[in-house]
Formats: sequence, C-alpha cells, structure tokens
Amino acid sequence: MDETQTTNLIETVVTYQGNTPARAKKLAAAGLYAATYLDAYRNNYVYGMGLQSSNQLGSLTTSSNYPTLILGRSCKDITMGRYNGMAVTTNGELWVWGQNTYGKNGTGNTNQVAAPRQVGLPGGVKVQKVKTGQYNSLALGEDNQLYVTGYSGYGILGNGTTSGDANQFLKIDFFNGMQIVDMDVFVYGAIAVTNDGNVYVWGLNGGGNRRVGLPASFGTVSTPTLLNPYFTLNSGEKVIKVLTDDYSNYGGGFITDQGRFFGFGYLAYFGGGAVYSAPTNLTPGTLQASEGFTEFTMNNGVALITNQNRLYAAGLNTNGRFGTGNATNLNTVTNITPANLTGVNYGGISLRFNNMYVTTTVTNRYVLYGAGQGVYRQLGRLNEAGSQTLVVVFEDQ
Repeated sequence: MDETQTTNLIETVVTYQGNTPARAKKLAAAGLYAATYLDAYRNNYVYGMGLQSSNQLGSLTTSSNYPTLILGRSCKDITMGRYNGMAVTTNGELWVWGQNTYGKNGTGNTNQVAAPRQVGLPGGVKVQKVKTGQYNSLALGEDNQLYVTGYSGYGILGNGTTSGDANQFLKIDFFNGMQIVDMDVFVYGAIAVTNDGNVYVWGLNGGGNRRVGLPASFGTVSTPTLLNPYFTLNSGEKVIKVLTDDYSNYGGGFITDQGRFFGFGYLAYFGGGAVYSAPTNLTPGTLQASEGFTEFTMNNGVALITNQNRLYAAGLNTNGRFGTGNATNLNTVTNITPANLTGVNYGGISLRFNNMYVTTTVTNRYVLYGAGQGVYRQLGRLNEAGSQTLVVVFEDQ
C-alpha cells in the first residue's frame, strides 16, 4: 500500500457518521472568534475557521467559515493575533495576512493584507517560529536571533526608544551572541527566553500591575531586561517556554524543564488570586508523582497540558470554553480533563476568549476538539450552537 492509499484509508477510518473531523497537528486561535490549524493529513497546509472581518482568515470571502484552506503550503508554525495570522513554511518562509496595525505584518506598510503574502527578515534569514499580537510581531530566525516589527510606543522594538514604528522586521541587536529558544508578544510588551534559561522582558510595566513581571519602579522598559532576579527556581531548573496574555493585557507566564508553571502580572486570571505579582509558582499540588506541564496557552486565563495527558486550566470560563460542562470561572489551576478523553494523547492547546482547542492523537489519528462559542462556526460544522464540553470540530461537507 503506497502513501496515498494509506492516507485515504486513514481519512476514511476517522470519519464520524459520514462527517470529516478537522485533523490538527498544530493550532493557534485569535483574540475572539477565529482559529487556524495545520492539517496533519494534508501536507500540513493551513486551515482556518470562524469570523472573517479583517482578513484574519486570509482571502476567504464569507463572514464566518467552517474549516477551510487558507494557505496551501507545508508549514511548521502558525500564530494568530488581533485579526491577523502568520505561518512559517517547512523551508523557513514567512507568510502573513489580515489586519496590519502599525505594520505588525512586516509588509513595509500598514495596509491590510487581504490574501497570504510572503515577507522576509533582514539578510534573507529563514524563520523558525513566529508570534503576533495586537500591535507587534516577533520572528525567531534560523540564526537563533529575534526580529520585531510594529508599534514602538511601549518600547517593544527593544532598541531603547519609544518612537519610530517599524513596518518591516528589524533585528533586536540586544540579543547578539545569545540563542533565543522561545518568545511572545502582547499589546504592552514582549518576553523571550534563551537556551540557558534566562528570561528577558520589555515593554510597559504599568505602575503597580507588573504587566511584564518587573517591579513598579521600572515603568516603560524599551530594552530587554533580565527577569530572573525576580523569581526563584529549584537547583538546576530553567525556563523553557514563555507566553503573554494578549487579551487580558495584564501579564504572562512560563513553564520550566521541571514542568512547573509560573504566572506574573494580574494573577487572578492564572489561578493566583486578585493580586499583581512578580513571577509566582502556580503549579497545583494535585499533580501526580513525576507529572509536570509541557504545553500551555493564555487568554484571560491559562490552559495547560501535562506529560501524563491531563488538562488543567484557570481563569475566565467564557461560553464554557474550558469544556467543564458549565461557564463557572476557575479560581485556581484545576484539572479539567474530560472523562471521555482520558485515552488520548494531547499534542497542542490554544485558548482564546470564547473558545479552547486541543489537538489529540490516538494511534496516529489526529483529531481536533474545541469548546465554547460556535456562532461564527469556530467549532466547525454541526457545532454552531457551541458546546460547554469538548467536541470534535468538523469540516464542511
């Protein structure tokens, strides 16, 4: 049996009562009503669903969409921001589409990008991964250096100033000689971590709210600043993944190689109570022996995956997006693993204001699940009424 025959057989096996589920290998959701994913059975092409208001789903034409092809190129990374999206192809090309506020798409202007178009990094450097937010975007080059485009007013360009917006990607020279491994950006700031576990933040710290985790005395920080002095790790422990909450605008967090989760800023969204704080360990004591967090996502809350294939969450449960069967907010990091999905492997997770999505595999069969609002078809066909439990996201027929 050749590859095509095998693929056809798998696609036939995973249909549900004649309906085809979305098969996601990696996913990214937008601020409110849209999401994208890489289809594991279709060459990792980019598919999208939900509201189309500012071309955040590329050149798709209807106002709301079932899962539909956005970019027919094999990709390794995707991201969505406030009404825009980006993808990195397997050969390191960067493609962008949607709202282009302050030039955050890096096209050389601020015009909305109606259909996916390719943009580049200085010197033709290829891209590893990309993150986009409300006003800025960050790209990690294959040279392990960090590049930025967009608004300068909060110091997110990282060049020591708060003036002179960039509508094309610029290298952040501060990181010369370092190796960036992960990064994120939100409306007021940015965060990055190097291969030695050093965490750097920059942007509007905002008085007492500690948006980027620094003490109030720092104010606006226009040059990356080391965050490590303001939190405590175990001996030999280091940070490996970082995120910011682009929707609540009040903080972010990270996970370590020991599987612990830390949040900073307004901790009420992350399970730490109504306080503004430096990075704080919010790992729940209910984790099993040797269990730790491996993936996480933030948006007016946090959702996480453990190495024992359990889901945890804290924060606002808008439209029942956590899949708990109700819309009750979660004040602490709580186990939300659904009983009917205990036998699957969770590969990825993305949380947005109205929805949560997870990618699952069972014997190499990828299926995308989602919960929350469905009025804009962001849960796919058959789920327009929305769901307060995790349901299969179906493609259009």
